[in-house]
Amino acid sequence: MNPNIHISTQWAYTALSEKRNGAHPRRPKLIEQFSLSPFQTILRSENDFEEVVFDKYPKVKEIKIQLVRLGAAHSLMSGSGSSVFGLFDDRDQALNAIEFFKKDHFVHLTEPYFTLQQNE
Repeated sequence: MNPNIHISTQWAYTALSEKRNGAHPRRPKLIEQFSLSPFQTILRSENDFEEVVFDKYPKVKEIKIQLVRLGAAHSLMSGSGSSVFGLFDDRDQALNAIEFFKKDHFVHLTEPYFTLQQNE
């Protein structure tokens, strides 16, 4: 879903660097990431740009929160923003989210390539 807010990628990188004062968060080792199931990988996914974009553009943060309230197993901002996506395990909940957002935002439903199964 896209709220039609332009966010400069250059601004996002600069703002994130300034906020962190050049520090970078610890990331799991590559081998740790390969040992996760697709479900676990999705639920651990993060977007560092959310740190600064949500402060300056609270509407983008509201969309992410609302997607989870509407049943998304996980939601993230895409790239430096402002598009946000939700991953739904239930098609009806996904369609409900589309109905909720479609009057004010560009929304699109993409069929999954696998289902979210916690026992993977």
